[in-house]
Amino acid sequence: MVEFDLEPGVWEKYCSKRNGALLGIDIVTKYRDQYIWKENGEFAMADFEGLSLFMAGVFTPRDPALRNVILADRVFLQDVDGSRGVSHQIYVKVEDRDEAESVCTAIDALDFPIKTHTEPAQVALDQALDDLNDMLKYAGYVIVFSALVIFLCIANTISMSTYDRTQEIGILRAMGFEQPRVLRLVLAESVLLSLLGGALGCLSAFGLVTFSDQQLALRGFSIPIEMRPVIVALGIGASLVVGFAGGLIPAFNASRLNIVKSLRNVE
Repeated sequence: MVEFDLEPGVWEKYCSKRNGALLGIDIVTKYRDQYIWKENGEFAMADFEGLSLFMAGVFTPRDPALRNVILADRVFLQDVDGSRGVSHQIYVKVEDRDEAESVCTAIDALDFPIKTHTEPAQVALDQALDDLNDMLKYAGYVIVFSALVIFLCIANTISMSTYDRTQEIGILRAMGFEQPRVLRLVLAESVLLSLLGGALGCLSAFGLVTFSDQQLALRGFSIPIEMRPVIVALGIGASLVVGFAGGLIPAFNASRLNIVKSLRNVE
């Protein structure tokens, strides 16, 4: 059972047209630049072989997972698809959630032409969460692998940079720069490069997620994807750690360069 709020008169317009449709508030916002949603007008669904629907209005569901859907008459859609009487999913609202299991058992015991499998919505939600946890687990592996690659890239970049500037480092040492100071200079360069790259990536991801209104569909549930500012802060903090770790060894090696050998090839 879908519960939502409508403006006055919208439901009447929806019922007056056989192909009437109600659009979720998020789907209207998301595709505002791609489609011209005109209330009291018809629009074609290209992904569904040009299905024509009449936009009766916008609805705001009380369940956030349904803010990105389009509601239309079931019988109309079945007739268009040539599958009158065929249904893949049926939702049954029970008065007492504690009786959900017994209601499911009673439904499956009915003499239907086909075998049914009924389960509480909480079970489906738990399965969707399990799928999401599996996705996050594999995403964690990808993140660790990416961090390792970035670590190696930073270490290689700083190593090549210090190698190309061996003479410059030798001049600094000859001018009186002690080893700890040279180490801090090279390490600061590594951390700064990593910080700039991490900040740029995190802020770009934050803007993309925030303004694109992405949704993740799992087992019939639509889960909005959000990126909180604390995640951006953690990402930038992680870039600092990776930059420090990646530049530590090159900075240490640069600080231990022999002054005479560093200046030998100076013209």
